[in-house]
Amino acid sequence: MNKIKSIAVFCSASFDDRKSQYYIQTLEVGKRIGQGRFRLVYGGSETGLMGAVARSALKNGAKVLGVTTPEVLSLERPLKGTKVELVKTLQERKRMMIQEADAFIILGGGIGTIDEVFDVLVGQQINEHKKPMFLVNTNNFFVPLVNYVTFLSEQGFLSSLTIKRMKINLVKDAAEAFEQISKINNKGKINGKTCKATKTINTKTKKQKAY
Repeated sequence: MNKIKSIAVFCSASFDDRKSQYYIQTLEVGKRIGQGRFRLVYGGSETGLMGAVARSALKNGAKVLGVTTPEVLSLERPLKGTKVELVKTLQERKRMMIQEADAFIILGGGIGTIDEVFDVLVGQQINEHKKPMFLVNTNNFFVPLVNYVTFLSEQGFLSSLTIKRMKINLVKDAAEAFEQISKINNKGKINGKTCKATKTINTKTKKQKAY
């Protein structure tokens, strides 16, 4: 597994409850990206959790690449101090973010964020990349999604090979995500085993429970 230098963060551009754990964890992700000298790749907005992670990363010394489209740009202004790449479509936006990243951190978000999660998973499924993905499970946000993937496998819609290729890591917070990233960068392994999932998703997995 390649060393992780650039991290794409997928999250909401509209959620802005600054007292919530979602917001607090987002700031922590940005802080750790900057302090760890990673580059942040994100959706380019200055609002919501997107803006929060970018501001936090910039404040802590990170380089930040925002990827957006003309339509999104008309609704969400880019953050000052970031490099902005303008592409034509949302599909191109996702493709560039996936290409530019070595790993993915997923925070709270709506339909667009979940769409991005499955784009990453499809890339893993067809063996296009082997980049790990970390779902920050604030308030058990991603438990239903993980259970759904498990259900697809139980029903025979995901093969054992597909499950094996998935690099999904369900983590409780930003600190755990960066612990795992540090282990990958130091050894290419987690807990002595090739990095796959800290919370394994496979055909024998019981449904994930709340932390």
